[in-house]
Amino acid sequence: MNRSPLPPTYTRPEKIGGKRNQHLIQNVMELPDLYHTISETPLREKIETGKRSLHEAYYFISRPEHTLEDTPALENKEEQAEETFQQEYAASCAAIKNGHPASQHQEHIKSALCSNVMEDLQNTFSAAFIWLVCADLLEKEDLRDQSWASLVEFSSLEYRLELACMAEHARREKIRHQKNGAKANAKYANLKKYLIEFLYTEAPENGWRAVKKAANELAKPIRDRHESSEHRAVYEVSLPEVETLIENWMYKDEDAKQAYKKNKKKRG
Repeated sequence: MNRSPLPPTYTRPEKIGGKRNQHLIQNVMELPDLYHTISETPLREKIETGKRSLHEAYYFISRPEHTLEDTPALENKEEQAEETFQQEYAASCAAIKNGHPASQHQEHIKSALCSNVMEDLQNTFSAAFIWLVCADLLEKEDLRDQSWASLVEFSSLEYRLELACMAEHARREKIRHQKNGAKANAKYANLKKYLIEFLYTEAPENGWRAVKKAANELAKPIRDRHESSEHRAVYEVSLPEVETLIENWMYKDEDAKQAYKKNKKKRG
């Protein structure tokens, strides 16, 4: 594509009294049209931009857990991801150029670069990767029309790739919250034990009226029991934290739920 047929867009000087304002002519700000700009972008530049976009997606894929790490560690992981991506990209170009079927090589990319993520992300990333490699090889062979066609296929997958990464991020966040919840349960095991005991021993004559009411009434005696136990030396916990924990257990923990239900106020 030597020249785009699309005209650039720019602002025109304001008319005053039927004439152009000469002062504004000197200060007119050009606003390039997005379609014109994209159409003017050389094919090779589009391929390199796509390659950077794929590398960013791979950097996300290569970090299965989001942890609070120091900057040097993050920089080191980014360098490792860059090296792995570039190696696989070069190897893919060589393999397909030497006659290895692109569709079969896609399976290799799945296992080599994205085997630890959701299936939709595996399929979308590997397909986008192979289409870009094809566009790259075809452009180098001066088969521009075929290269453009491959690049169009790659571009059609970019939005799906973004959505797949978002879905993977949500999945990872869910797993992280579950792990944190498991750690919290282990840390506060004594509080849950006190809760189950007190749901029986401290229940009103007519039973507990509501979860929130039970949590509000039991939070202080449970915390007092904690403060006078050997667990006090292991960790500190505030009264609001205790109330939140025991309320969540009565809703979500099977043992606490059963203890609450057995001592719940019977409806007349």
